[in-house]
Amino acid sequence: MSLGRWKHWFFFLLVAPAASLAAYHLGSLTALGLGQKEQSSPLATINGLYIEPQALDLGEVWETPDHTFRLTIQNAGKVVRSISRFQTTCGCLQLDPPGRLVAPGEKAEFNARLDLMHRLPYQIGLAQWPKVVRLDPVFEGDLTATLGWEMKAVVRSRVSTDRTQIPFADRCSRDGVRVWSKVRVKAHVPLKRLQATVHPNCAAVRIETSPTSPEDYFLFVSPNPSLPLGAFRFEVRLRAVTLDDVSHECTTIEAFGGMQPASRVLPRMVLLGEYTIPSEAEADVTLKLPSSDWQIDHLETDSTETLVTQAEGETKESPRLHIAQQIKRPGDGVSTIRIVVRKPNKQLETVTVEVRYYGQNGSR
Repeated sequence: MSLGRWKHWFFFLLVAPAASLAAYHLGSLTALGLGQKEQSSPLATINGLYIEPQALDLGEVWETPDHTFRLTIQNAGKVVRSISRFQTTCGCLQLDPPGRLVAPGEKAEFNARLDLMHRLPYQIGLAQWPKVVRLDPVFEGDLTATLGWEMKAVVRSRVSTDRTQIPFADRCSRDGVRVWSKVRVKAHVPLKRLQATVHPNCAAVRIETSPTSPEDYFLFVSPNPSLPLGAFRFEVRLRAVTLDDVSHECTTIEAFGGMQPASRVLPRMVLLGEYTIPSEAEADVTLKLPSSDWQIDHLETDSTETLVTQAEGETKESPRLHIAQQIKRPGDGVSTIRIVVRKPNKQLETVTVEVRYYGQNGSR
């Protein structure tokens, strides 16, 4: 090997380790610089606006309809941002003021109110459950919201119920007997007592303790029979009184249904269809009475071609009536049956049934 080539190899052997060491230190410094830059880099922004991550994590909070806190939004951009309002994934989060104009470098303060009383179906009965609410700003001039921030919390409950709704359907009747529905309530903290409140004109409530488990209660709810006919809806609010004698508002249970007449017939209209002339069509209806103290006084029809009789062996609260309709004339026919009911106070009440049919010549 020539002396020139030896010189090149000798130079390489001297320089390579030094270059490698320099590259290592340079890489370390670069990585350190990048790490420092990453740590000091601005948080994720929404059109230049950002919220500190710790402000979006509320941690553990008690179940309440009025959890309040302060929320700060900073404009880290270089242009003015005008928020006309905020859109949330539920109506449980409200901000005051509803919107703001935020100049570059400015921090906008909002009073936030979060309602933590409403659960998802899979969260019913849990002692604690996660709450996630999106907070999406709607900027001035935009028709839709911009994807914003996610607010999280873990909600702790002093009490929980096995359901949040009581559907009474059509079981309640005006001036009839009371219909009661039961809800199981479990206490997750030591209680002095459990209270239930409802508008007195809407319903009656009572609470009983479990004979076998001191943390279990039973809530009984009954709509007032004096409610007007038609749909009804009301709320039952639970309050937990802890051992320090402080009353805390807990979950709310929604009750709904339809108030029916005290006595009613099902169906209210009998559609017999088409029949040849002459022929007879038959059908049954059921009379719903509030109790066995209510009785059929007598039956009336507006036509001698309509015969109605009471079937044997039926319950006193739900007697079945048999209708036999003579069809003697062509065309549409309508007949009315009046069921006169005697109440326990001896007053009479009339329930009507309409029978419709069509007579035609020839085969059906």
